[in-house]
Parts: sequence; structure tokens; C-alpha cells
Amino acid sequence: MSEYSTVHPMPGGVEAYLETIVNCVQYVDVESPLESELIDWFLDQGGMTSRDSAERCISFLRQANLLTQDGALMQVGNRGVRLLQANDKAITLYTILNEQFVGFEELLIILVEKEVGSTEELHEELVSRLSVDVNWSQSHQTRHRLRYLRSIGFVDLEDDTYVLTSAGRNALESDDGVNEGDFSPPPAPDELVTSIREDSTQTVNFYWIRADGDGTDATSYIRPPVNTETGISPRDISNTDIVFHYHDGALLGYSRLREPGTISTEDGSELFRAPVYFVPFEPPVNLGEVIGELISESMASNESVSDSEYPFSSTGLKDITIGRLTPEAARHILEVGADFREYGDLDLEVDLSPDRIPDPDDIGLHFPKEDFQTILDEVSEALLSGQHIIFVGPPGTGKTKLASSIAKEVVGDEHFSLVTATADWSTFDTVGGYQPDQQSALEFIPGVILSCFQDTDHRPTNEWVVVDEINRSNIDKAFGSFFSALAGDSVTTSYKDNDENQIEIVGDGKEDRTVRPNRYYLPNSWRMLATMNTHDKMTLYDMSYAFIRRFAFIHVGAPDPGQIDEELIEAYIETWPQMTHVTGAGTEVESNSETTGSPIDDDDSVAQDNHSDSSGKSTDTGIIVTDEAIESVTQFWKTHQSHRTLGPAIIRSMLLAIGRQPHSELDLTSPLKMYVLPQLEDLPESTQVDAVDALLKNNDLPLHRERLRNFASDYFAIDKRRFWTE
Repeated sequence: MSEYSTVHPMPGGVEAYLETIVNCVQYVDVESPLESELIDWFLDQGGMTSRDSAERCISFLRQANLLTQDGALMQVGNRGVRLLQANDKAITLYTILNEQFVGFEELLIILVEKEVGSTEELHEELVSRLSVDVNWSQSHQTRHRLRYLRSIGFVDLEDDTYVLTSAGRNALESDDGVNEGDFSPPPAPDELVTSIREDSTQTVNFYWIRADGDGTDATSYIRPPVNTETGISPRDISNTDIVFHYHDGALLGYSRLREPGTISTEDGSELFRAPVYFVPFEPPVNLGEVIGELISESMASNESVSDSEYPFSSTGLKDITIGRLTPEAARHILEVGADFREYGDLDLEVDLSPDRIPDPDDIGLHFPKEDFQTILDEVSEALLSGQHIIFVGPPGTGKTKLASSIAKEVVGDEHFSLVTATADWSTFDTVGGYQPDQQSALEFIPGVILSCFQDTDHRPTNEWVVVDEINRSNIDKAFGSFFSALAGDSVTTSYKDNDENQIEIVGDGKEDRTVRPNRYYLPNSWRMLATMNTHDKMTLYDMSYAFIRRFAFIHVGAPDPGQIDEELIEAYIETWPQMTHVTGAGTEVESNSETTGSPIDDDDSVAQDNHSDSSGKSTDTGIIVTDEAIESVTQFWKTHQSHRTLGPAIIRSMLLAIGRQPHSELDLTSPLKMYVLPQLEDLPESTQVDAVDALLKNNDLPLHRERLRNFASDYFAIDKRRFWTE
């Protein structure tokens, strides 16, 4: 009987309750911490705000017998051991909570009867049904229980009302409730086929059991004799093993044990009787459809399955009640008979509604407000229209930062990748190709694009990709057959997987296609976001019109000379970390050292030292930027912008370099040489001379003019006498 009425939420949010509890028990199992150390562990988890809350979490886990305490030392309790050993930790946690605390099973029963209910409705009904006086004046404890049931997938929250999931219903409908968390339904057919493909150690056994008589309950139980002609003991069937059910010339489906079996005696024979979780073949597989392969030597050959155990000989099916199949035989039966999942059955699509686009304040970039909102509106329109996106603009305007922020907001930090295109890219890098495996055999390995659509276990995924500087690659050469998939077509490549199935790229978005390991399915909501530096556009690879029409081009520009002033640079500094604006000598510092993000789309490799030393002007709050530095950089930017457009990331690099100068006198010469003049590389010689002369002639710029002139002459291979001199 349940003992306790008070449960306590875990840190990390509802979706992380189970993960947090498992991680906590694992931590205690490995470290055997003091109670104070476990409190510190909880305080390190997201959302935990006080030691009192941490102590309540620990008390709750002790009451659940997940943890125990010996003096000040924390240890794993008996139920904690059961949780760590369980294959299905969600069911096991429910079992433990239901054993130790009132109200969990009752809530599931109420939802079966009511179908849906709000927190308040369920609270009122739950309190009226409990056999103990819980004295819950408010609905907090009911809400906590519902959140735990959500975290393990037994209920869902839809429009502020709770509904029972199929997993929750299965928990209630099992013969004796959920008393043993180690027993769980078998995987779906496609998952099972994939696990067979990947499991070279054969950790799962595959049994063949014949149901005699009229086949009554052949899909609810297994009842093989204890003593068999093959020497196989049904007692050896574990909770993870797979059982194929055969009756009257057909395979009915496959199953896993629902609970431990029992021994009964019928007509003088001992039988092993165990209820099962059953997955039917619809329709059943006629033995004639598979026997040709099952009697072949390649199917029967396996070190772990003896000839006497295998249910087939070279001439047909043996007269046995229980046998064992090789993984290859099991996979063949599944591929012929199972109703594989379709892509529409999977939760692959993501919400592309406008409210998923991040707010300007959340990105860590500064643009004029109207310009920024226009960019985000264009992004939203492109995504809703089914377009992929290329952000175009001069260097340093924040294109990569913007693309990554949008991908992170829409699909999550763990579900997009950032790659940089190169001139060496081919379809091997993007689509994939053959590589030698550990046995030196060739195996198809997907490239950076196809990897978006399957994980390493061949499970379908929807992971976006951000391609930085996409026009550095030869687009036609790099993307090849993926072109057609981007256009909404499906492509069969020349590559094959380990089973000699050709690799397919499915770009038509048809969700009724069957999930297959050799099939890379592009969800309708999958997007590629890319960046293109307009300064390099004429010197790098051109894009074909066939490629261009698959993308929306969104301009991420830099300020024009009329927009550049000291106030603009101060606004940028507010978004840049490790930089502090000092307004007037000796005044207080306003630090931005805790601000995250910076408006750059090129790798900023400048060191970010926050600590003062003898050779730089910095404090514990960041690199110092003075009024004088801002004024001089503003003058430079206004002067230079009409010759070569630069984004604010270049300005950031200059200000950091100025802040680290060991001398007190401001000098723009080195920052200009390091970060600005190389940006003129691809311009005509006359434009290069004009741009350098404009800097040399501006008397407001603190420059060592002869040094700048010498550098420009050497770097651009232009006669020094062509540059302006006083």
C-alpha cells in the first residue's frame, strides 16, 4: 500500500524529471556523496534556487526508497537499484512512485473514465476518491503528480487539459498493473530490424514457438512445455528476447514477455505460461512466403544457435514446439511480414509559424530596429513558403550568428549543425560515399547534408544545417543528386547499403512512405540556411539558376556612411562581450562582460583577455573602450565605408586591438593593417589607391601615415609614389 501523500518536483523542467532522477541516483551510486555534496549537485541543476528546495528533493527520493542515508552519507536504495537496472526506466519510475505515494494510479483511472480533465477538475475528483485524508486544500500535489506522469509519457497536456496516452493506458490494462518495470513492449518492426542490423554481439535471442490446438490465446500467452525436444528451456526467455508466434501454417506476429512466467501442469505435462506484449503481422505471414530463405544455409548459420535448436532443416519445418532463430532469419520474417512505420507516424515536423522566429533582443546583434524587423519578417515569409535561405551581405554583419540563432530557436540547440563550405567539397562531403569499416569492407557513410535526416542508428531525424560561405564550394559539383531532392523530387543514388539496397533520397515529402534504413527522408519543414559574403561573390564559384531558385536571398547589410556616428558604435558595444565603454577619464565603468553573443559571421579569433596586465588597457570588467577611441573609429568608418562596405565585426576587432595597445597614445595604424586593408584585396587598383588615400588625407585619424603607406604598397604591389603624401 502507498505510504506517502507529498511529492516534490525535480529541477530542470517537467520533461527532465525522469532524467534528473536517474542522473541523481547514478551520481549517488558512483560517488556516495555526503548530503551536503548532494545538495550542491541539485543546486547545479537548472531551476533549483535554494538549499531548502534541494533538501526537499532529497527527502522525496528517500521516501521513494530511491536513496537512503547512513549518517551524512547518501547511498542508493533498493528501488534506486531497480531503477538503474531497468530497461524501461519510465515504467519502473511509475511503479516505484505508485508503490510509495498515493494518487498516481488513481489519476490514470480517472482519465480513462473522463478522457480529459483540467488540473482543478482532476484534483477535485482525486481527493474525493483517495482512501486516506490527504488534507490538500489546493491542487499543487495533484499538479505535481500530473507532471510526473507527463515526464514518463503516461499523460499529455493539450490546451490546458490532460489526456491519457497509450503508454498510460497500457500500464493500467496489464494483468496485475505495473509491478515490474523491466518488462516492456517490443520495439516497432523498423526499430527491431535496425537493431538486428547493428547488433553484432547478438544480445537479444529470437525464439520460435508453435501454438498447438485451436490456437486459443496464441497472441496473449506463450505456453510451451518445460521439457522440450530441442533442449531449450522456456525459463531462459528473458524480458528483452523476441518470440515469434507460429500457428497452423502462418506466423501470427512477435512478442515480448509481459511478466515472469509461471509453471502449471496440464494433462500431466509441465507448461511454462507467460503473458506477452504482442505485435501482430497483418495479415499473418504464410510460411510458404518465407520458408525458401529460412531453410538456406546462410540463414541457419550462426555460432550461438545450434542445428538442433534451429526450427528448420534443409527440407522444411521441423516438428518442434520451441526453437531459436538466427538474427538473419528473424530479420527476414520481419521484412516480409511486419507493417513498418511510415514517416507520417513519426514526430519529424517542426512548427514554422512566425512566433518561432526569435525576437531581435534575443539574438545578440544590433541593427537599426526597422531594418532588423524587416530581415526577420523576410525570414518568416521564406520559411512559411517552403524556401531555404541564403543570407547575403558584406563581411562582419552577423549573417552566421543570425542563421544559427534562427535554427536554434526553431529546432533547438541540439538539432542543427554549422558547417563551412570549401572549394574542395564534392558529393562525398555532402551526400556521402563509401568508406572502409573496421573489417576493411566498404560501407556507405552519409555526408554532412544526408546526416541531417538519419542518426547513427538509422532513425529518421529533422536536423537543420547552416552552411557558412556556401559559394566557396562548387555548388553543382558539391550537391549533385541532392539538387533534385531540394526541388521536391526523390532520387535513387548509385550507392548501396550493407544489405545491397540502393540509397534513396526522398524529397517529395510524402509521409505515407515506409521507414527504411536505406531511405533518407526530407521532412517538409527541413531547411538549409546558408551565408554568402558579397565581397567574394565575383571571385568565388557562381551559383547556377537551378540552385538559386530553391533559395530565398535575404540581405544583411552594413550601415551606410550617413548612418555611422558615435551613438551607433556605442549601441554595438552594448551587445559585445569583453568590452567596456569608459565615458570620460576616471568615470565609472559600465560592463557588458556578461552579455552573450556578438554580431560577427566570421570566426573572431582575436583573444578575449579580460584581465589587466602591463601591456594593455583592460580591467576585470573587460577591454576598455574610450570616448577618444570611439570618435576615431567613427571617423575611420565614415571615411572608408564609401570605398569598401564593412560590417560591425571589423569595427569590433579594431576596438579590441586599440584597447590592448600598450601605449597611451591612440593609434589606428596597426588595426587598419591587420583588419581593414586586407578587405580591399579584390578591388581594382585605382579603388585600392583611393581607399588608402582617403585614410591618409583624413587629419582626424590618429595614424602613422608612413607605416600605413609602406604596408599598402607592399600588400597591393602598388608603387608607393602613387599613394598620397603630405
